[in-house]
This record gives sequence, C-alpha cells and structure tokens, in this order.
Amino acid sequence: MPRNVFAPCPPELCCYCGACVAVCPTDAITLQRRGGAYAVVWNSDLCTECGLCERVCPSNEVDIGQMQRLIWRLEPESLFVGPVLQSGYGRALTDELFNNGQSGGLLSAVVASLLAQQAIDGAVVVGLSAGDPLLPEPFVATKASELPQSQGSKYVPVPTAAMIKQVAKSQGRVAFVGLPCQILALRKAESILPRLKNKIYLHLGLFCAGMWTFGLLDHLLKVAGVKSGQVKRFRYRGHAWRGWPGDTEIELTDGK
Repeated sequence: MPRNVFAPCPPELCCYCGACVAVCPTDAITLQRRGGAYAVVWNSDLCTECGLCERVCPSNEVDIGQMQRLIWRLEPESLFVGPVLQSGYGRALTDELFNNGQSGGLLSAVVASLLAQQAIDGAVVVGLSAGDPLLPEPFVATKASELPQSQGSKYVPVPTAAMIKQVAKSQGRVAFVGLPCQILALRKAESILPRLKNKIYLHLGLFCAGMWTFGLLDHLLKVAGVKSGQVKRFRYRGHAWRGWPGDTEIELTDGK
C-alpha cells in the first residue's frame, strides 16, 4: 500500500498534470482525488529512485531558453512569450463545432481537419466522465464526431499529461491539446523518451489564467441550489442564455 504522499515538486506548485504518473517505469506514483484537488501518492516499495518524475515535472527546474533553442532552433527573444512566428485568429466553419465551442471552436476544427486528412490517428483532448458529468477526463479522440464532447472549458484539475504513457505506447501519431503546464510536461517528457517525440504530430496549447479546485464546483452548485446527483450536463461557460463569453449552465436530469 502507498506509504505517504510525495511530489517531485513542492506541493504548492503541483498543477496535477499527471506527467509524473505517466513516466514512472514501476507505477510507483498515482493520483488520488483528495479534497478539492489531487494528491500525488508515492509507493516507496515500488520506487527505484530513477528521478524521471522530477525531470518531467513542469513545476520543477526547467531551462526555458534551452528548451526554445531545442524546439524552435531560434534564440529566445523573450522567455515569457517565446518566439512568435505568426499570429492570427479564426473560428470553426462547421456550425456544430462553432456553436458548441468555447471561443469559436478553432482548435477542435484544426483537429477535425487533421483527422480528415489522416495526418493524425487521434488527438488527446478532455471530455467528461461517462459516470460523472462533473469530472473531466482526458481521452484520445480518433473520430471528428467525438470532438464536440471535448469542447468547453473545464476550470478544475485535469491530469491530461498522464496520457503521455498511452501515447508513447500507441502505434500512430497524435495531436496533443493541453494547457501550458501540460504542454511543458510533454516537451520535457519528449526530451527523455525519444519514442514519444515521434508520436506527437502537433502541440496545441490553450490559453490559461490559472486553475480552480473542485471547490469551485461545490460553490456553483450551492449557488444554483442543486445537488451533484441531479446534474446531467455542466458547462462553466454555456452560450444558450446571453451568448459569448458565456454563463454557467447546468442541465438537470429532470430536464431543467
């Protein structure tokens, strides 16, 4: 049994990305839901002290300048922004992806296009658990029809980088949609797992301004006057009422 709680970085810096779980060769690390977030649980009996968990952790030491040189082959002009090769804006052209998207459905449209062109075999995205509409879970979408269920912001912890293990073992190539911390974990993992780098066709990063705990869900449900067991579908920013940028929308099992 796990003996204690361990983290490759200070607990207050943990972003619950799950990368440490993915790269552990002996499965000595697991994530367990505790309170408003996750805890990194370490089984000291299985640990071989290989140090991979510390090396892949996005909150641990990282040389951003060196990483930019390796990835872009460019000298960094700004360590905060990184090299900007081109900028623009867009939206999904299909009504379903546009109307169901958070801010235009652009990344979903990019993934759908890559799947249609057979440039990728799948994409790491985040949907909601089949057994719990309040619990976000990462999965690999292999068909464009699966993308709508992954759309919409989830402002609570999601261990998307835990998918690194599945991606490394897969036969095809994938696009990886993630937050900056998760993309950083993936980049670090690619530097120590050569087979992984060949699996990633495209890194698609999302804008992020921070992360709440699951306590946010408890608060919103309390304000709405509903219990978690009544919830059929939950959107942090639904567009049905006042349009973009959206309002919290909760659909109940009785249709309300």
